[in-house]
Amino acid sequence: MKLKKISLNETEITTKDGELLFFSYETLVAAASYKNVYVTKNRTSTTSKHITKWYNRNALCATPEIVTQAQLLETFN
Repeated sequence: MKLKKISLNETEITTKDGELLFFSYETLVAAASYKNVYVTKNRTSTTSKHITKWYNRNALCATPEIVTQAQLLETFN
């Protein structure tokens, strides 16, 4: 597992399986695995900006699937 502090309130974890987990503040708000990208649907404007920057920085090609916080945690916990 690799932890990458992007900014004061943005953190990314790369798991041993190659999944990217993105945290805004202390909350998991997006994740990517192989061909799938997931983002939470209930988010603040600041978190939306964080997600957009993360998505673009990692050159993710898949269209993000909008999921609930519970679904994201269930899939990547």
